[in-house]
Parts: sequence; C-alpha cells; structure tokens
Amino acid sequence: MPQIAPLFALLATPAMGALSFAGGVWGSAALRLLASVALSALSAALQPKPKPAGIRTTTTLTGGVNPEAFVLGRTATSGAQVCPPLSHGAVGKTPNAYLNYVIEIAGIPGHTLDGIVLGGEDIEIHTTSPHTDYGQRLGGKYDGRGWVRYYDGSQTTADAMLLAKYPAPHVRAWTADRIGAGICYAVLTFQYDREVFQSWPQVRFVIGGAPLYDPRLDTTAGGSGAHRWGDAATYAQTDNAAVLIYNVLRGIELPGGIVWGGGVVADDAPYALWSEAMDLCDVLVDDGASGTEAQYRAGLEVQTDDEPFAV
Repeated sequence: MPQIAPLFALLATPAMGALSFAGGVWGSAALRLLASVALSALSAALQPKPKPAGIRTTTTLTGGVNPEAFVLGRTATSGAQVCPPLSHGAVGKTPNAYLNYVIEIAGIPGHTLDGIVLGGEDIEIHTTSPHTDYGQRLGGKYDGRGWVRYYDGSQTTADAMLLAKYPAPHVRAWTADRIGAGICYAVLTFQYDREVFQSWPQVRFVIGGAPLYDPRLDTTAGGSGAHRWGDAATYAQTDNAAVLIYNVLRGIELPGGIVWGGGVVADDAPYALWSEAMDLCDVLVDDGASGTEAQYRAGLEVQTDDEPFAV
C-alpha cells in the first residue's frame, strides 16, 4: 500500500559552482535566479495534486492493477469488476440468458448500498420478495429483469448463486474460497430482454461510506458515547465534512492493519477545536423542500494511491 513519504529537493552543487565563475553582479543575479526557480519548483511540487470533482469512477474499472478504494461520506461509484462478465442459463430458445456482474465497491467493510443508477436512471431496489438466487429486485423497467445481492464485507462464505451457476470445469469457475472477506461487493444479475437492454448495462452504485470515528461520541476523548479510537466496531457512518477530514488526518485503518492517512496523534488534533468544527457542520439549514439538512456534508471515493493531504 502507498505511504506518505517526505519530498526532498536537491540543488546540484556542481551547477552552483559553475555559475560562480561568472563573478560580480551577473553571477549574483544568476544565483538568485536559480534559487528562485528552485524554490518555485519546490513550492509547486508540495502543492496537493488536483482531484477530479464529483464522481470519480464514471465507468466500472476493469483489469487487475486498480488501486483499492473506499468511500468517505456518501457518494456514487461504478466500482471495479472482480472478473469479466459471466453468463448462464437459458430462457426458451435463448442460451446464456442471464448475465452476471461481480463488482467490488470498497476495500473497507461496513459500506452500505443506498441506491443504484442504471443507464443514467435512478432505479429502486425493492426490499420485499427477493429472488431466491439473485437477491433484491430492481424496479422500473428492470423489474423481473434485474437483481442485486450486496455484501458489506462481513460475509464468511462465497456467494451461493455463483457457486451453483459456475462450478468447475466452467472456464471461470467460482470456488468456495472466493469469499471477499472484508470487501464490499455486489453481484448483479440481468435477464436478457432486447426491449430492456440495447447494450451492456452501465451501472453505478450510491454508497454510504466506511464507518468512521467521531470524538464527540467518545466519552474518553471529551465527548459522550461508545466510540473508541482504534476500535472500528464502535464507529458509525457519517457525511459530516469535519469528521471526514479528522479521520483522514489521524489515519484510516485498512484490512490487514495498514493505515492510510496522516498519522496525526490525538494531542495534535485538539478536541475543543475539532468538535466545534464538527458541530458547525451539523447545524440544520433549510433544504429548500420544506425540511432541513446539515449545512456541511461531503462525500468522496478515495483510492489508496491518493495522497491523504491532497484528499
């Protein structure tokens, strides 16, 4: 996993020595110019790398070299394919009538699937009468033609449908060790219908992000509650912008014990200062629809090769 490393600037002494032969005012000016250029380059190098605004993965990623990712707050992602699309079964005279996508959403457990966008359209996920094999029904024109089964990273067994539909000697056999422990992923099933699908389905997931630590909910830190730093089981989902920043600064633990983030200790993130900022984010304001909402919320998909301070 990537780590933050100091950035070193090196001024080559041979070049400095060569310039000194110019002598006098010209030599001094050249030295000042070199120093100015070097400092400008260093300043530019230290600037956070700009990030694309809004949703980052606009299409589902493929291939085996994608960095691990997770969500802070609430946002949408197209995820990354675990394997190429699979097909099975028959409907009437149509072979391979069912298409399966297996898409990884996040590399930290506890994310929630809050919605699905198919072909640019928000699609309801029905919570009643799930399909025995394929999971929850998708709504709208996809009702009876699309299903999703979501895993939040706490699973201990492989997906039963994939095991049953793609056993050995299938060219891409699904085996019992493909559990995805600690990984949030979705299995989508689509039944072929030329009236519904004119091309490969394009999917995006609306995701509630990783559970995070809120010092206001930690009695031992100055707040009130059961949150405890370092015990992810006590954390909760949030889209409070200051809470997200606080967790990035202090560091977010990934499966396997690797920490992504700034590594700032609690003493360098004073409770009084940060709790005030968090409370400010939570102030309720008019949402423009006869209701209220927190005034400062945030969401971002983070890739583990991102520089934490740039995020």
